[in-house]
Amino acid sequence: MLSIQNLHVSYGPIKVLKGVSLHIDQGEIVALIGANGAGKTTLMSTISGLLRPQSGEIKFEGQDIIKFPPDKIVKLGISLVPEGRQIFAPLTVLENLELGAYLRSKDKKGIKEDLDKIFSIFPKLKERKNQQAGTLSGGEQQMLAIARAFMARPRLLLLDEPSLGLAPMVLELIMDSILELNKEGLTILIVEQNAIKALEISTRGYVLETGRIILQGSSNELKEDPDVIRAYLGKDYEEITER
Repeated sequence: MLSIQNLHVSYGPIKVLKGVSLHIDQGEIVALIGANGAGKTTLMSTISGLLRPQSGEIKFEGQDIIKFPPDKIVKLGISLVPEGRQIFAPLTVLENLELGAYLRSKDKKGIKEDLDKIFSIFPKLKERKNQQAGTLSGGEQQMLAIARAFMARPRLLLLDEPSLGLAPMVLELIMDSILELNKEGLTILIVEQNAIKALEISTRGYVLETGRIILQGSSNELKEDPDVIRAYLGKDYEEITER
């Protein structure tokens, strides 16, 4: 579904992505893990058309999208849930969701169907649909950010740090909802610092370090890799796996 080859992206003289290559097949959840500053958000922004690469190739369903503007990329079927949620705080939950469907605003029946689907996955949003989005809890705002992206009816969903700042119980709800969206047919690329959770829900993963992919494989393989455990999963995880 998505193929990236030898992608180079810079901010002025600073090279952030240095020859990144990866692929995502239809129906997968693929995890991209790495430390702060590795280039994860830069990659997501480049796929979404928010940044222009210096060189490389991005193909979505066989079509070269590297020069497409963000709105055209959304129309093709790629939606981004940005880091930090970036909801429209003064608007209601329902208004945020309707804005997510802005590019398909004439499809009244489809929008109604998708709202019903979202409210079944995120019942809290249905309860608060007339509430100002800025008054929601952090977890509810993350649910809204994911739901708003879903309203564009994407085939590929890009999730940038969905666990950021969430309590453990809320994090479990968010991860369960991601799995539910995948069952609905969404292909998902998830960028996460919480490598344990990302690898638990994904089928494959990539490790990005200082702008380069240094490891890739099935999520189970990465969870057992000593370098991944040491650098990204932590001592507690290592002790659990040794028991």
